[in-house]
Amino acid sequence: IHKITKGQSYSHIELSDIDIGLRYVRSLDKKEYKGSGSKFANGDTLFARITPSLQNGKIAQVKDLDGIGFGSGEFFVFNGKKNITDNDYVYYLSKTESFRKNAIKSMVGASGRQRANNKFVANTLINLPPLPIQKKISKILSSYDNLIHNNLERVLLLNKLLQYLYEDWFLSKQIDGKLIPSNEIETNNLSEFIEFSMNGGWGKEELSNNFLQKAYVIRGTDIPDVSRGMFSDTPLRFHKSSNYESRKLINGDIIFEISNGNINNVGRSLYVDGSLINVFSECICASFCKMIRPKNLKYSFFLDQHIKYLYRTNKMYIYKSQGANGINNYRFDDMIQDETIFIPNEKSGNSLFNKFEKIYNQISNLKYQIKLLADARDILLPRLIDGKINLKNNTIS
Repeated sequence: IHKITKGQSYSHIELSDIDIGLRYVRSLDKKEYKGSGSKFANGDTLFARITPSLQNGKIAQVKDLDGIGFGSGEFFVFNGKKNITDNDYVYYLSKTESFRKNAIKSMVGASGRQRANNKFVANTLINLPPLPIQKKISKILSSYDNLIHNNLERVLLLNKLLQYLYEDWFLSKQIDGKLIPSNEIETNNLSEFIEFSMNGGWGKEELSNNFLQKAYVIRGTDIPDVSRGMFSDTPLRFHKSSNYESRKLINGDIIFEISNGNINNVGRSLYVDGSLINVFSECICASFCKMIRPKNLKYSFFLDQHIKYLYRTNKMYIYKSQGANGINNYRFDDMIQDETIFIPNEKSGNSLFNKFEKIYNQISNLKYQIKLLADARDILLPRLIDGKINLKNNTIS
């Protein structure tokens, strides 16, 4: 049992700190412990017990804590028992569908605020392998999570490189240290580089007479995960063929979030690359988003980076407004008319364009690798935990 002292500050973790699909969660800050909440140490598993976090799979293993930490009271905290269970194995066990289903079955409370009862653990029967086998299972599954983590880090670094390249161009008009003369730069408002834009759709949850076209719908809430290669939570819905055809996303499109209850989220954007098309095949953006189609791929790179620059530097706030219903909206048409962008001509800008294209392709490939690694891990996980893959003699039953 972890013990901490009331009135002292400790590393703190909330439900919102957990990224679905990622193994580890780290503390982002320290807070004063006031006597309530869950307590945990490095290696412990945090298992969300409240709806919808439980159903969505908010489960993570604590890493890089400075001593003991505490956090949301909506966590169950699981850890290994000395000489019986391995901490890493406990984490992977908690992620199995059968374990989570038992937790969901135990939920009680008012609709929308139901919580799992911790007694479900005592009522969950498992076939526990010997400790050496547990560690072997954990090592196999960890190899996938480690590769996913490394690829996520590479995506993050490549996106930072794109930011640096664009800001160096936008703020100094230089490419490879050379100042580009104004007569070799196309200067205009954003709208001049956009072929068209339109709001997305939502469709229906089930197949019906006029809603026959199956397509994934990328919501504003999906943008952070999909931009990193985490595709699992994007909903699949059914649409009218006419609505789908006019909104079908293609490589080079940009998804822009125009409405959200949180004003900080309005203006988030996502570049549609090959990884997204490969994973979803048929997809549109949601009705609270806008699809932007640049006139060509060169413009697409510059528009995407400029929109992200405006969001990152808080220059978007002048276009945000709050409606009477509490929903924050965005004056998109004003932005694309007011904001000026600079694009070098083909001769001067070829070097920068080639760099953009190379980095965007690298990011797309890494995101697709993340998807494939996650799929392979998720296929292996239940088979290893259930003993269908016998590690004693490396057979599959």
